[in-house]
Amino acid sequence: MKRFFSFLLMISMFCGAMAELKYVEISTKQNLPTIQIKSIDDFEKIINSYNISIVFLNNMERTGSEALVMTNGTYFSFPMEGYKTLSDYRAGKNASFRSSADYEKAKNLGIEKSDIYYYYERNSFKNLADCMDAYNNGFVSVSSSSYRNDSEKESTSYYEAKKLGYGKYSDYKEYLNYTANGFKTKDEWLLAKSKGFYNASVLKTATEAGFSNNTEYQKAVQYGLKTKSELTRYEEITGEIDKIAEAKKWKRPESALYYFLRTMPKGDWAVSAVPKSLADSYAALTTVSSKGEVPIKSDSNSRYGSYSTAEGGLRNAIGSFIGKNQDGYRYEISSSSFFSESAIKSFFQNFDVSEIGSYNKEREIFSRNGKNPVFVPEKKQAANKSNSENEKVVYWTTHGKKFHTHEDCEALDRNEALHTTSVAEAKDAGKGTVCKFCERKDSAALEAAQNAIDSAPAVNQ
Repeated sequence: MKRFFSFLLMISMFCGAMAELKYVEISTKQNLPTIQIKSIDDFEKIINSYNISIVFLNNMERTGSEALVMTNGTYFSFPMEGYKTLSDYRAGKNASFRSSADYEKAKNLGIEKSDIYYYYERNSFKNLADCMDAYNNGFVSVSSSSYRNDSEKESTSYYEAKKLGYGKYSDYKEYLNYTANGFKTKDEWLLAKSKGFYNASVLKTATEAGFSNNTEYQKAVQYGLKTKSELTRYEEITGEIDKIAEAKKWKRPESALYYFLRTMPKGDWAVSAVPKSLADSYAALTTVSSKGEVPIKSDSNSRYGSYSTAEGGLRNAIGSFIGKNQDGYRYEISSSSFFSESAIKSFFQNFDVSEIGSYNKEREIFSRNGKNPVFVPEKKQAANKSNSENEKVVYWTTHGKKFHTHEDCEALDRNEALHTTSVAEAKDAGKGTVCKFCERKDSAALEAAQNAIDSAPAVNQ
């Protein structure tokens, strides 16, 4: 065996000037000093320095294969990890193949990139051409090497998309998204989306209730209202109450009482009769039919009128609005105490009602003059930065923990109804902070705008 190895060594020396390396497999070697080289760069430097043209491959069961070169009576060894040549080793490592076996399989298939090879291996493509077509058109959704079942494979999505006529994954994903949300066609989905709806069942419910867009519908949902008519009536009543509150610098409960006193007919009213009149007025104004009509109802058996036994989203919503005061105190508009005789007396004694009538304390008579003053609040000053931020339109879902500044944010759950509100309203709903994805997008946009300003050429004055 020593003679054989010496013969190989002579060949190595004879062929030293050859540029191309030759690889020879051996099973044993001479017992000479061995230096192990860790870096392929260092190993190739040794080969080039000594003009070596033959590399011996020694396959060992315990430690794996190694590349050997010998010069001046010393072995230089480099671990090959199963690769057949140094160029294959470098190519396999540079392409991030997990093993030499994977590299060889990919090489035989004509695949140079490891990500494409593992993509092909983990799927069930009919041929390599389909694999490349799928990969290049975005049908890449996972990085794992295995699936729980075939339906999870990207190849399954690819062939299903082809059947439907979709060549790109983005188009197929869009199809999956709108069909999962109940839309039958893309045009139907785009029309709904233009109105702010992302779910067909939500669109159907909203449309049947008279809403033309999701902003209105979500506002109604937030207030607990079921129809557009109820929302319109809610905004009319609450808008008038807020005008009174702003003009007179009152809080909402007394402003609400003043608003309902304006609905009373002209004439003299005993204080004891006022609660019933106000309660009936409240019940009438907060009862809206599907056509937006206001049926007047009265419950003669109720001490305070029909409102005390009535149930409904509109009445609850207005009650909640009136009760939500600056000082945190809450009134229950549906309780008898709000329209009680004692509350009415207290109101007349402490608040000016001269624009709509007069109150005689001794006779306990309220004389309604029939006038209905219109309150036009002072124009609001320009909003400061914080107010502008609170008025910014944001998006959120019922079960989400954050609000979003971008309607197309990838973190929004499209299976839930989308709420469109101000920042303040989003925070009131428990969505305390902005989504991290949206925050990064906003920061990037600001930075880009600043960079554009900074890089703009100076203007000569």
